[in-house]
Amino acid sequence: MNPLRVRWTSPRRASPIATLPKQQALLALSLLALTFFSKEASGADKSVDACFFNFEQSQISLNEGDLVAAHAHARACSKACPTEVQKDCIQWESDTSSRLPSVLLLARFDNGSDAPDIQVEVDGVLLANGLERETSLNPGERTFVFRRSDGWSEKFILNIREGEKLRKVLVHIPKKSTANSWAYANKSPQTQTLVASSFGLGIFGLSVAAVSGIVALNLKGQLNECKSLELGCEQSLVDKTKTYITVADIGLVAGALGTLSGVSLLIWGSDEVGDKDSLSSFRFRPTLGGALGQISGSF
Repeated sequence: MNPLRVRWTSPRRASPIATLPKQQALLALSLLALTFFSKEASGADKSVDACFFNFEQSQISLNEGDLVAAHAHARACSKACPTEVQKDCIQWESDTSSRLPSVLLLARFDNGSDAPDIQVEVDGVLLANGLERETSLNPGERTFVFRRSDGWSEKFILNIREGEKLRKVLVHIPKKSTANSWAYANKSPQTQTLVASSFGLGIFGLSVAAVSGIVALNLKGQLNECKSLELGCEQSLVDKTKTYITVADIGLVAGALGTLSGVSLLIWGSDEVGDKDSLSSFRFRPTLGGALGQISGSF
């Protein structure tokens, strides 16, 4: 005897298994079980539990208006159930697919460049696939929340219509999205490199100034002792003291310039927008003569 088939003929009709009388629905499932067990006896590699679960849940989800779950269960049903039932599951999958809307989530800075580090929540659920990919959603009013790690966020509600595909949801992010946009983490990679180099130069210069200054003070103390005892101080001691004082002065100037450059880059350096016209540049060029070098840049 052929098993009773429950076929879905229209994507907008209520679930056929839900509209059948309870006795007929139970009979349909019972015959489905007999057919399935006969397949099992022949050695077919199918899962009875998976077939029953997805067969039933696809209809329950549809009746509850959850097209996303109904489509997922119908797809699983088409793979887990025997051939006699797969045709129905494939039809349900096709019908829910045509009704299921999808969106394409996009985030851009004001100048049109892509915004990285964006998380998106829909109705309080964090989307795993994120931006720039097709995302299927249930129709109706959906609440979207876009967030960045710097604290910026934007929340809005959209009415997603049944059957619309790849609806673009574009969010514009201000160039200075938060009060702490000067923070290192919010700067472009180029600016971050320049900031690190500037502060590195500043730390090195100040360290040299500190060490040379301590040595110079010690040597100067020895010179003062020579003078107080009215002893002739060696010229090498005098020259050595002057050298350390000069090195300390140079280190202090280089350290101050490096630190000031780093602070300036943090405040006025370009952020992650990547605006080519506002990218910071920094150059250090040694010079001949008494000056240590020339520092030039644009911020």
